[in-house]
This record gives sequence, structure tokens and C-alpha cells, in this order.
Amino acid sequence: MKRNLAALLAAAAVLWIGPTARAQTAAVQTGNWSDPATWSAGLPAAGVQETIDNGFNVTVDSAGQTGGTVDVGSASGQSGALTLATGGDLAVSGGGLPSIRIGQAAGSTGTFTVTGGNATITGALNGGFAVGDLMVGDVGTGTMNMSGGTITPSDEIIIGASGNGTVNLSGGILSNSTTTGRSTLVGFNPGSSGALNVSGTGVLHPRFDLLVGFIAGSTASVSLSDTGSITSNFMFTNFDTVPGPGSTVTLTQTGGTYTANIAYVMGRGPGTTTLTHSGGLINVPVGNGDMVVSDGGGNTSTYNISGTATVTLAHDMIVGTAEGANGTINQTGGSITAANDLRVGADGVGTWNLGGGTVNAKNVFLGDFDSSNGAMTVSGGTLNLSGNLSVGGALASNAPPAPVGTQGQALDANGVFTVSGAAGDINVLGNLLANPGDNARFGGGGEHNDGSLVFDVLSNSGVSRIDVTGLADLTGATVDLNILGGTFAPGSSFDLITAASISGDYVQASGDVGHVNLSIVPGGNGQILRATLVPEPAAAMLLLSAISLVGCRAARKDAFVSVTKAS
Repeated sequence: MKRNLAALLAAAAVLWIGPTARAQTAAVQTGNWSDPATWSAGLPAAGVQETIDNGFNVTVDSAGQTGGTVDVGSASGQSGALTLATGGDLAVSGGGLPSIRIGQAAGSTGTFTVTGGNATITGALNGGFAVGDLMVGDVGTGTMNMSGGTITPSDEIIIGASGNGTVNLSGGILSNSTTTGRSTLVGFNPGSSGALNVSGTGVLHPRFDLLVGFIAGSTASVSLSDTGSITSNFMFTNFDTVPGPGSTVTLTQTGGTYTANIAYVMGRGPGTTTLTHSGGLINVPVGNGDMVVSDGGGNTSTYNISGTATVTLAHDMIVGTAEGANGTINQTGGSITAANDLRVGADGVGTWNLGGGTVNAKNVFLGDFDSSNGAMTVSGGTLNLSGNLSVGGALASNAPPAPVGTQGQALDANGVFTVSGAAGDINVLGNLLANPGDNARFGGGGEHNDGSLVFDVLSNSGVSRIDVTGLADLTGATVDLNILGGTFAPGSSFDLITAASISGDYVQASGDVGHVNLSIVPGGNGQILRATLVPEPAAAMLLLSAISLVGCRAARKDAFVSVTKAS
């Protein structure tokens, strides 16, 4: 941005005052821009301030029209409307504050309707706030309805600067200048509210970034539907990183395409972001190639993906990136494809609940880097990995290639992988690495990594198996079986993991000892980790009577019992 936050706030506070020495002309009736009778002091021109109040609607209906600072709703209690129609051509430029400001003053209301035509806003490079900008909801309330045409500011598009702004873009192109333009901002100053709705064939194309919920205390929303499209470099929500309550952001995508040429980042700073994605594409094809769910301290972000929604990433999906970040993915449908990794709990807290749809990636890291917590639960859908599933810092995403330091790259990393029920499909073409004990970095201060594999039996169908082509290194991992539903006789067994080879130095949760026996037997891809029900004396009659044995995770104890490979 071209100024620091303090300067921005100060400038915004005095926006409505404006220069006092500029030539001005005000609308005195509803009419055409090109009609002298529409204006109080002659036709608008470059460098002249035009104000539209008193409920008047001025229409740009012909080519070659010019203006300076166009304010629609320029005083408290006033309202006005500006219409750009097919065949209309408006060039805003000159001295002062060359800009279009809809709902410019506190307590005012402005409307900008664009059905066709073309408008350009040209200001000096780095000329200051409101120079070369389109502002909808400057200090008052502004609404822009665009169904056709082209609007091109030379600098920024701001929706909800210090007031309340709404842009409904159902057609046409709203774009910052490709040579001097910068970003589009939705929800700018504290107390502001911005809403951007892209639908139909509408196109939004910031030259740089889309920044949603820019400063703490703002509220912002973006929706994308139909065949609408948004293309930016970065997509950032909760942009301001100053500690505090942050901003509040809501994102909705039911169709269309969002292309982020560098990264799609939810929650750069404090605040909350919720993305509900049921259709259309989020694409990060180049650059960093990442999509991030909760990127900064003090942030909580949630991504709900379902239906036919699709995500394609050139690099990683990252959930809970920094210390104090908390990110969650709830996936009941759709498809997420990352060319590289899924990093869940990367310095922060990350949770991925997969209940439907498909996830394709190279590696999964649960609890990636120091002091992190990552959890993934698979209750449905398909998880396909061409590489490794790493649970609890066994192998961090920044580990150098083998054989140099391939293990033990994280400290105090905690990972939990849960298989809940039998509806999931889990395929790992590399290795399963749930070996938190393999760490050469312990500092003697009580730090340790935790890796847990939890299997929840929900019904008579049992539980899904983790299918591993390579080895399953479970050294020091905790394996926990919970019978949460179903009717099972003594001797009933569940295949939990198959791999080419399985280490036997895992730990069985003590709540399972006495009624569950874990053993490694031949079969599957080479070996199978199998759980067999062995009734405790007090439970034997219940099992023989075919009454459901219901387990409870709360029955776990702090003590653990080592279990070794069966001979």
C-alpha cells in the first residue's frame, strides 16, 4: 500500500472535507451528463468536482464525457444516483481528487448503475488516498450494480472505505489499470462494511491483490457464483496483523472461478474468516501455489467444502500456519488436489475433517514444525497420497532429502490421524510414518512429539483400513481402537493397516488392553496390523449374549502398554 495505517486512518477521517478551491458543479435535475441543463455551473470537465444529490439520477449516455471528482451522495441526508449506459464513455481525471465516490459523506446514500459503456479514472501515480480510485461506500452508504461495460481505475477499488459499500457485479469487467493499478479492498477502515458479489458473467481483475477485511474492526464478504470470475495475485483476508480482535470475513463460492496467481490466504492476521465452497473452482496455478486456512496469530479460519467444488494447487494446502493460528477444513464433497503437500498444523493448530469428496496430494504432515498440532479424521471420501502420511512430526515438510536428517525435524509436534467408520478410502503409495520417538532434537526440557492413530468402529461394517504401499513405521506411536457401535462376538477382528512391513514398537492405548489384542500378521500388501476382540471377564457374558460392546474414548488412562510384533 502507498501509506502506513495511521496515515490511512487520518486521511479517511477527513475524506468528506476535500479541497475547498476546486471548481464545482452540482446536478440540479435528473438528466444526461452531456446536457448543460443537468448542472448548476456548466458541463463537468477534468479537474472539476461534480456532486449528485437531492435524489437526482445523472446518466452518462454518450461518448467523450469528462469529469474530475465525482461524488454521488455528497452530504449527510442526501442521496444521488449515477448511471453509465451502453454507448456512454466517461473519463475522470485532472487536479484535486480524480475519483468516483459513491456514498461519499457520512449519512449519505449513493447508487452507481453500470449497464454498459466505459469509465476510466486517472490520477497521478502515488498521488494519495482517493486519487485514481473507485470508492463505493466512502464514508456513507454506496451501492454499485454492474451488469455490463468496463470500469478501470488507475489505482484502487475500495468497497466500504469507512462506510458501507456493496458491489453487485453480474456482468462486465471491473479491473484496476493493468499498468498503474494496484489492489481491490473490501472492508477497509474500522467500522466499515464491504460486500462484493460476483455472479453471471461478471469479471473482477485487480492488478495486484484482493484484500478482504483490511483493517481490524472491519466486516467484509465476498461471494462468487454462476460463471463469474475473480483473478488476483494474492487473495488475503484479515489483512491487518496488529494484535487485537481483527476483522470479520465471510466468503461464499457456489460457482465461477477464482484464480490466485500467487496464493489464496485465509486469515493473514487476527480475526475470523469462514469460506463456504459448494461449487466452482479455486485455482492457484503458479507462484507460491498455496492455499492457506488460518495464516496468522490470533486468527480462526474455517473452510467448508462440499458439492462439486474444486481446488487445484500448484504447491501446498496449509491449515494453521503460524503460532496462534487455528484452521479447520470440513470436507463433505468436492475435490482438492495439491501437487505437493497437505500441511495440517504447521506451527499452529490445524484440523481436517474428511467426510466425503476426494483429496489428492503427495504427502500429508500432521503436526508440522515445532509446537504444532495437526489432526485429520477420515469418516468418508477418498484420500490419495503419492508420497507419505506423516503423523506427529515424524517427518517435517522442510526435512532434507534422505539419508540426511529425514526424521526428527520437528520438536513438540503433535499429530492425530483418525479413521472413523468404514466409509473412507485411504491410499498411501509411500510410507506411513507415525514414529514420534525417532527424534534427535529433544532438548531435555520435556519436549516430545506425539503421534496417534485412532480407529473408531461405528457399526457392524467395522472400520476402514489404511492401505500403505511402503512401510509403516509406528515406533513410539499410540494405536487406539474404540468400539463406538455395532455387535461383535469374541474373536471378531478388524484390519487397521496394511503395508509392505510394519514396525512392532507401537504402543496400545491402555483403555484397549484386556479386550483388544493388536498383532501383525501376513497379508494385504505384505503385513497387516489387526485388532482382535478378547473379552474381559466382566464383559464376556455381554459379548456372548450378542449385546453391543460400546467403547468410549474417555476410558483411556495415562499409562500405556508396549505391544510387540507377533511371532
